[in-house]
Amino acid sequence: MKKPTFSRVLLYVVALLVATIFLFPYYLLSIISLKSEILTLETIFSFTGITLSNYANVILNTDFPIWFGNSMLVAIGSVIPYLIFCSMAGYVFAKREFPGKRPLFAIIIFTLTFSISTIIIPLYLELKALGWTNSYFGLIIPATAGAFGIFFMRQFIETFPDELIDAARIDGYSEFRIFWSIVLPNCKPAIGALSVFKFLTSWNEFFYVLIMVYSNEMFTLPLGIANLQMYLGQFVTNYGEVMTASALATLPVIILFAFTQKYVWRAYGLAGFGGK
Repeated sequence: MKKPTFSRVLLYVVALLVATIFLFPYYLLSIISLKSEILTLETIFSFTGITLSNYANVILNTDFPIWFGNSMLVAIGSVIPYLIFCSMAGYVFAKREFPGKRPLFAIIIFTLTFSISTIIIPLYLELKALGWTNSYFGLIIPATAGAFGIFFMRQFIETFPDELIDAARIDGYSEFRIFWSIVLPNCKPAIGALSVFKFLTSWNEFFYVLIMVYSNEMFTLPLGIANLQMYLGQFVTNYGEVMTASALATLPVIILFAFTQKYVWRAYGLAGFGGK
């Protein structure tokens, strides 16, 4: 058996150190959520006094289940159309020619320079005129397409062989059938990566929800956790309960990434180096 070299051992040590730095906050999140006592350096690094009382209190005595359901509905409701619209637009910009294609794509990319704070007021007035403030429509519809998703899918689809698309056209396939039957099944890595990105963005959105929502029944998790102490009726922050809500809020993202990580790495590699 070949002995590991010094450089390889050093690489493992550095990787372990970096992983420890990144994972330590998650350890604190977990251990604090399982503690009901006053936190000190000794109690944080001790596994005594473990209890699930914080979890029971958050789930049973707050509107956390409602916030969780709202976040899940908004995230899934925006992810599915986002993937459909962005992949269709990405296909058109990657494989079709039409007048004004490059200027239009440049305008779409230019919108990436705008932050949500620069457009929130006109967007709010528009949604208010439609009667969509404090509603699922207002939280989902504006998030069903985006410049980054279009750019990402366009970069990935450009790596798809033109010969297969041309052969399908010769066989009489319509553009929609080419997209649906040939291109889309080969975009699983990109769709997996984009779904994680969009789900995470929707799941963690705070500022937009803060502006558009004003009733507790429509709160999503970030807004609900920010107001958690008010619903617990406490004047002193109970970090155990706050960390409990945060730990529960991270579970769907961890589960989603666990099932899609192989697509994420492959998609970012192809989209980053395969574009024209």
